[in-house]
Amino acid sequence: MAEPLEALLRACTVRVLGGPMPGAGFFVAPHIVVTCAHVIGDNAELRVRWERDWGSPVEAPVTGKIAVLDDGGRPIPALERDYPDIAVLEVAADVAGLDNHPCVLLDADWPTYDDSFQVFGYPAEGGAVQLTPARLTYRGIHGVYPTAYMDLASDTVKPGMSGAAVLNLRSRAVCGVVVASKHIAHPEGALAVPWSVIEPGIADVMTANLAFHDRDARWAASAAVHRRRQPFRLPRVVAHFTGRDDLMAELDCTLDVRLSGVITQIISGLGGVGKTQLAASFAAAHSDEFNIIAWIRADDGWVTDLADLAVFLGLPVSGRNPPERATDVLAFLSSTDRRWLLVLDNIPGPAALQELPVSGNGRILATTRHRGGFEGLGSELAVDVLGLDSAVKFLMARSGRADEKRDARAVATAVGCFPLALVHAADYCARDGGAPFSEYLGLLDSLPSQELYDSSRDDFYQQTVAVTWNTSITAAEQRAALARSAIEMTAYLAPAIPRSFFSVLDEHSAPGKKRVSDALAALHRYSLATVTDNQVSVHRLVQKVIRDQLSGQANAMAAAHSLDAVDQAWPGGTLPPTWPQWQELTSHVVAVADIEDVSGIDASRLVSVLNWTCSFLLSADQLVLAREIAARAVAISGRLLAPDHLETFTARWRLGDSYRRDMPRKAIKIFKPLAADSERILGAEHEMTLTVRDALGDTYRYAGQTAQAIKTLEPLVTDSERILGTEHDSTIAARNDLALAYLQAGRAVEAVPILEQLASYAERVYGPETPSTLTIRLNLAGAYTSTGRAAEGRAIAEQLAIDAERILGPEHRLTVAARQWI
Repeated sequence: MAEPLEALLRACTVRVLGGPMPGAGFFVAPHIVVTCAHVIGDNAELRVRWERDWGSPVEAPVTGKIAVLDDGGRPIPALERDYPDIAVLEVAADVAGLDNHPCVLLDADWPTYDDSFQVFGYPAEGGAVQLTPARLTYRGIHGVYPTAYMDLASDTVKPGMSGAAVLNLRSRAVCGVVVASKHIAHPEGALAVPWSVIEPGIADVMTANLAFHDRDARWAASAAVHRRRQPFRLPRVVAHFTGRDDLMAELDCTLDVRLSGVITQIISGLGGVGKTQLAASFAAAHSDEFNIIAWIRADDGWVTDLADLAVFLGLPVSGRNPPERATDVLAFLSSTDRRWLLVLDNIPGPAALQELPVSGNGRILATTRHRGGFEGLGSELAVDVLGLDSAVKFLMARSGRADEKRDARAVATAVGCFPLALVHAADYCARDGGAPFSEYLGLLDSLPSQELYDSSRDDFYQQTVAVTWNTSITAAEQRAALARSAIEMTAYLAPAIPRSFFSVLDEHSAPGKKRVSDALAALHRYSLATVTDNQVSVHRLVQKVIRDQLSGQANAMAAAHSLDAVDQAWPGGTLPPTWPQWQELTSHVVAVADIEDVSGIDASRLVSVLNWTCSFLLSADQLVLAREIAARAVAISGRLLAPDHLETFTARWRLGDSYRRDMPRKAIKIFKPLAADSERILGAEHEMTLTVRDALGDTYRYAGQTAQAIKTLEPLVTDSERILGTEHDSTIAARNDLALAYLQAGRAVEAVPILEQLASYAERVYGPETPSTLTIRLNLAGAYTSTGRAAEGRAIAEQLAIDAERILGPEHRLTVAARQWI
């Protein structure tokens, strides 16, 4: 059986203990080369420590040659402080203990956006040097090629991790080495030098590496095992899961892997009845029977998780927006020969299943509160509350109070054997500091009556959760003062919340961080939330109960905290490198946008968050959700902000923008009065007025009203140049739109000089490799071709295709469009 790939990576990591500047490093070829993050000298005797036979430490002196890699004398990396160069150390092939050492597989390709990575480094932990793992994600390029570095985001990278091997989880090979971590220039991550930058200097290393892997199949075997068994975001199964044997047996029968074709099974039932846990238990029990098991949350129409799954599966993602990536995953599942299980959690109803694969080699398991209507889509399995005996067994096992069966039965009966309420009760009564069941019963006087159970089970269980929640939150608050604020804050966020969000409660000091940590621990202790190192998950029913009970100052504070958290998580900009962060944030923005009473929070900031999210959604071609967010922003700004507030105008502009490309006539109906209002309220020379006039003119072009577009854009360009200057962003955008209108009208001769000037401006103002500059170059290539200068247009397009593929990826729309002109 192949060793796990992470075990190989750990085994390949070494610690350089000697020399003037010790650092971490790792083997890139068997007993031939060690790459480390520090220049030690041309020749040095080092003490190298490595792992042999998966854990037995070996330390030996190694005499070898240091090859220093740099770029024209500039250090790698060229940062604010003088970081050392990367050094490659050749060691003798006969060093004792290195004869059977594994070696990483090198990947010379530059990573793509949204790739994720695993590293192991040597920070000091509690005064000792520890082999510490960290997960990172690619967020762009630092520096200028060829002295360019991967900018990696992570919450766990620490000083001392320089020199760590960077494993690309998509390619399953090592794409570079960490050269700097946790510095003022990159406080939340690390910089890494990719092999593609330094490959010419270590050609012999790359050759030796490939030669080794031709003989040694350990790395390839481990990567193959990972590809064969790919679990994606499976939740943990709750402790002491019980009482569902009959349902598990029915799922086993229905989703039997021996049956051919795609089979869909729907699990329906009340919120909190245990649907998700049943699905998680089935996925865990059958993890060895499927090559791909993916857990997909339905909160935003599955776009976020399916888009991330595309990256996880190694599908081409460069230049593909999140909805396109989601579609790519479904197409892949329809055609792959691997066995797969797709678990769709909390679908809204039957319509959600219409676009899923109907062919392929997989199974679909969906959970929903919707009952009925799934005929022709799959079989429906209804989940009810636990039986009394199972409920009592669960309470005693989870609480550790096996000697209190009689009182446990009384508690189970009181809460109607409702699984979510049972979890709260068991954790409240846990033996490590909890109350006995008899005492807990006394706290449940306000439980709903059985008459309510008979008339409306939904209301009965919602009120049951409310009572048990209040009991649990009181106990949590007694343990940690911020526990109530933390759980109330979750009411206005999506169910899966980044742990970093809770820093808004009190993390301005070390004691504050501890108070937040204690609060989250208390929520976890009483099962009000599931807390991990990076995420806090809250049941939707608990969130609803909290929202229903909040009022007055408490409601305003919870809403304000949620808005603060979302605002502080703003990725900045809306270019493709930020799309993964935006996509994760969007579900929380949607939740914040649904706050009914926003009178107690900063409406201007809320509308600003909605406006920026709408901008991202437009850049990612998620037009429907963009319209929903923009409409909400317009409604809030119209009610709570002044008519002349800039965010009010921005919200209206974004709403029009959401219709511009596919429903231009509707966009015109929004832009025309907006332009008039902006000129009347803000003035004819305000930048917003000019921006809206440009949007209106360009929308006329989309609608095929070319003459009207030109009539609108020509005076706008004159005004914009006079007011803002020739190199202002808005002026460049207006001139580009006018040139496109000229091209559409058959006036390419007039478009060429405009685009030639813009190309020069853009390269100087934006830089030669930004999407805006590349777009203008593409438009110029088209204009040259339209005026008979086909050779010049083709030359621009050929170079543009190379540049766009390198910068944006082979499937980005600019790359594809450039190829079409060749």
